[in-house]
This record gives sequence, structure tokens and C-alpha cells, in this order.
Amino acid sequence: ACLSALAFHMPVSRRRHDSGRKVLRDLLEALIKGGWIYLTGFVVLAMAILYTESRAGSAASLAGVGVILVIILARRGRAWWIATWAIVALPVMAAAIGAGRLGDQFALNDPLEDGRIEVYERILAGIEAAPWLGHGLGAFQDGFRPYMTGDVSDLDWDLAHSAYLENAFELGLPAAGALVLALLLVAWRLRRGTQVRRRMRPAPAFALAALAAGGLHSLVDFSLQMPATTALLAMILGVGWTQSRREVLQPGATPEASDPQSA
Repeated sequence: ACLSALAFHMPVSRRRHDSGRKVLRDLLEALIKGGWIYLTGFVVLAMAILYTESRAGSAASLAGVGVILVIILARRGRAWWIATWAIVALPVMAAAIGAGRLGDQFALNDPLEDGRIEVYERILAGIEAAPWLGHGLGAFQDGFRPYMTGDVSDLDWDLAHSAYLENAFELGLPAAGALVLALLLVAWRLRRGTQVRRRMRPAPAFALAALAAGGLHSLVDFSLQMPATTALLAMILGVGWTQSRREVLQPGATPEASDPQSA
């Protein structure tokens, strides 16, 4: 959220081929004039995420940041993209140094040793047994027990640590596929919003980045199965959706008059 606000707080030049020095100067001026509050929030939140020592969470958050930067690249050109990266890179490096234990998590903990791979294989066996109707919504903990073998049978798995596999196990492939398709349609609408909007463009950009981060994290974890997290994401997507429609200008108005920072 802070990065999307920071990116679109920056002024947009009418010339497509401004030098990198001019772009960087404009960015620094925008920071002094109020953009610093977004940069400060970005640094604090980046450090908070890294200090959770969550490998999947940090990677998913980085993917969300990548979505914002790709949108900047598409709207403002290579020089703006490089300059924004230059501003973002310094606090990210500082946060990474402060959260050095996350590197130990990647180096010392083998994801193949926590039982998830074997659990995923057994979930796939359960999906194959009931591919069309599944085992029932909310029935994963009880429905998965007959498929547990080997080391995973020592634990009671109440969650699949993969929202996609758990949905397919409980709902069946058609219903789970429809759920994913609905979210992809939302993502498509948000992407269109970043292209056609002149005002409030950070809203669909932020919503798309949040959906990308949550969707990737759900591949190997259950963050979106937490009601509070899901409710927050739903609110963000709703705000992004409402700001994804093409604006209708008033008679006699111009895009520049409606938004001095329109691209």
C-alpha cells in the first residue's frame, strides 16, 4: 500500500525521454514534498515482514512489490522504473541486514523435511478419489485421515498448508476451479483499472499486488484461510474494483484538468 501510494505520488513528465538525472531529481523533490511518509511506512512494514522470519510470506510480499514496479514500468517508462528501484532498494537492503535471521531460515531449514511434500502427495490421492464433488466443505481434517501414511500419520493435519489443494480436496475440481477463475477475473479487472484510470490509480494497483501476494502465499500456506486476513483482502479488492472503471469526464473537461498527474 505504501509503495503504490509512493509510486503514484511522484510527478509524471510529459516527455517520454527525460534523462535519468532529471527523473531522479523529480523523485527526490516529490519525497521532500510529502512522499517521505509513504517511504517511511514502506521501510517499517518491510522490516516487520522480514522479522517474522517467514520464508513464504517474505517471498510473497516481494512478489507484490514486483507487481507494483511492473505497473510503474508499463505506465512511466524505463527511467522512472530504474529511479524508483534506486529509492526502494536502500531501505530494503537496510531491512534485510536487520533481519539477517531470515537468511538462516532459508539456509538451515529444508522445506522437504517438514512433511509438506508427502502431505501434498497424499492430498492429491484424496483428490483423485473424489475429483468431482470432493469430500465436503470444512471436512479436510476428518477426510484426510484415511490418506495419511508414513511420517505424516504422527500428526493431526487440520490444514493442508496449500489453500488450492485443500479447496480441491474439499470442494472437488470443478468448484475449486470456479473459485480460482473468479479471482482471476477480479485480477483481470484490477489490471485493466491500472491502465484506464487517471485518478485513484494506486487503488487497483495496490489491490492487484495484494491479490498476487496472497495468491502466491496460498500455494504453500494457509494465510487466506484466516478469517481476519480474508476479510481484509476482500475489503482491499472491493476498493480496487470500484476504482477500476473507466472515468467519464465532465463536458468540456480534459484528462489533464481532471488529474494533473495523469500519464
